[in-house]
Formats: sequence, C-alpha cells, structure tokens
Amino acid sequence: MKKILAINSGSSSFKYKLFSFPDEKVIASGMADRVGKENAVFKIKLSNGQEYIKNLPIHNQEEAVKLLIEDLKKFHVVEDLREISGVGHRVVNGGEIFKESVHVKEKELQELSTVKYFYQYQIIHLVEFGYVYIQLFSFLMFV
Repeated sequence: MKKILAINSGSSSFKYKLFSFPDEKVIASGMADRVGKENAVFKIKLSNGQEYIKNLPIHNQEEAVKLLIEDLKKFHVVEDLREISGVGHRVVNGGEIFKESVHVKEKELQELSTVKYFYQYQIIHLVEFGYVYIQLFSFLMFV
C-alpha cells in the first residue's frame, strides 16, 4: 500500500491528510493552527475516528511537520517515513514560472525561490524539509 501526504501550509496554519493508495482512504488528517504563536494547537485524527489535540508553542512550519512525523510514528500510522511515497503541496501562486503542477527536484527548488508572494519562504522551507530532511523522493506542487 502506498501512502501520499497532501499538505496545505499557510502563513499561520499547516493542514494535512495522509492517504492510502490505491483505495484513496484518509488514514490520518489534521492541522497545526496559530503557527508562530505560543498558544498554537496541533491536531491529528486517525482513521478509527480518534482525535488527539496538543496545545503548545509551534514556532514555524518545520516544527509543525516534526509534530506530524512524531504523531504518525507514535500512533503507528507509519513505522518508517519511507512508507510515504510522495508529498503534494498546494501553492496559491506559482508566479510566471509554475503555471501547472510540477514534480519538485533541485532545479524546481531553486526556481521556487524566485517566486514572490507573502509566505513563499515557508513553502520553500517545507519543500526543502520534505525533500532533504525526510528524504521523500517525490514532491509534487499543485498550483
């Protein structure tokens, strides 16, 4: 079974769903809200309906991703991050360069840094984090 992580990272939130394929079932979903604040909230909902909520400081999107990874492992949604075949990220404005969905590699990562919009740095950081730190081999950006 393949697992695909869909994320939508905004200026102060991080929403996600983890799907199994080919059946396209949601096996985990949730969000980090008030990212950048001391009174942030992190939620995860599992496929069995159980929901867990943490109230804690989440200083940036990277911390939100780390919380997600911790909970996916803690609740045995994934045992190893290599179970996640790819990550899709929604981007509102791809600028003049990205006019359609793209598979992000080194070249696209560099081009993404030239796109100007208000929370661009968060998306670049998330892509780098997913691409390098987590070592996921497929990162798709949806415009």
